[in-house]
Amino acid sequence: MTSHLGALLDWSFADLIFLGIGIQQYVSISRDLKRTKARERADADADTQSAPEERL
Repeated sequence: MTSHLGALLDWSFADLIFLGIGIQQYVSISRDLKRTKARERADADADTQSAPEERL
């Protein structure tokens, strides 16, 4: 019975490591996407403020 418990703990430990790495990557990518969107939004706002208005 102890060999089964050892195998279970071994696989569970490996699964937790992979799950932790996946969560860390998800959080990292989410932060990067938010930063990129905010930067693009700020650049677009700066472009619209600095561009002269065209009148029809």
